[in-house]
Amino acid sequence: MTIDIRRNRLVGSGVYADVFAVANRAYKLFKSGPEIPPRQTKEGRRRIFNWQCEAFRIAAGDPWLGRHIAQFHGVCLISDVIDSTGVSVRSSYLLDCCYVMELFGPGENDSKVTAEWVEGHDHIVKARRQFNELGISTHDSSVFEHGDPERFKFIDIEMRDCY
Repeated sequence: MTIDIRRNRLVGSGVYADVFAVANRAYKLFKSGPEIPPRQTKEGRRRIFNWQCEAFRIAAGDPWLGRHIAQFHGVCLISDVIDSTGVSVRSSYLLDCCYVMELFGPGENDSKVTAEWVEGHDHIVKARRQFNELGISTHDSSVFEHGDPERFKFIDIEMRDCY
């Protein structure tokens, strides 16, 4: 699969990855650089990719938490990334480190789970406790619909790391 920025809009960007909207799904594609040890290296980014995929698989198996994570659609191999001028920027990415998840619509803004206005909600506290019991870290997670105890959904979950 090729991600073409002229057709697939960038919906999020962070230290480790960019997220692109492709059809009705979000593709989280991990960056190849810059190299800033220990986590922000190619090896560190691959490890985080694997930890995030594993966290989604484990959380999806929990009857309650599974309803409160972005739907995970698995891993996808990317063959190329084309920028807004039509030039390949494939070397900027780890093409084998991409996973596909639920795409949230306009107006469904996310907030960091550690934000003051998010972390005090009982359902967020309960979810974070349950993630922790499964060995899943939410220290860098964001939450959509954080104020709604039925509709809230976490992204950027990962297995607790060993650094």
